[in-house]
Amino acid sequence: MNDIHEAELVGNETAKCRRMPWWGWVLGVLGVLIGVPICIVTAAVLYIGVVSPDTSVYPGKAMPQRFITEMKDLGALSENEEVLYFYSDAFIDIRDGFYSVSDRRVVIYSEMMEGDPLVIYEFPVSSEYNRDEDFFEAISLRLQPSESSDAEIDDWQLDDDV
Repeated sequence: MNDIHEAELVGNETAKCRRMPWWGWVLGVLGVLIGVPICIVTAAVLYIGVVSPDTSVYPGKAMPQRFITEMKDLGALSENEEVLYFYSDAFIDIRDGFYSVSDRRVVIYSEMMEGDPLVIYEFPVSSEYNRDEDFFEAISLRLQPSESSDAEIDDWQLDDDV
């Protein structure tokens, strides 16, 4: 038999008490000091990945139900309205900012805007084929500066020079 088994059979009289060497303690402490923060950061990144909205446009049918519920809570979506497209530039909570196009209106919501964070653009759209003149006129009026203001057309608006 080997010495360890003999020591167990005889008793602990001949067995030496083995302690962990100093470098083992140093490695253990370093492992905890490095491993715990890595686990915390990994958990945080996973949480953000699960909770935050995608960085792409959602088609209306692919939109998560929790986003629809939040939009209704904010008054950005009525009961009989169908969202066609949705996008959020928020990091975690869509209440920081989102944009949607529905079958009735365009909604812009941003906490960083001064004043009311909810802006709703409604426009008339005919459901008949080739009968969307009202919609075209509504968009054309928005693209033309009013005569009473000194506002200039921004780059995003139609530019004849381009």
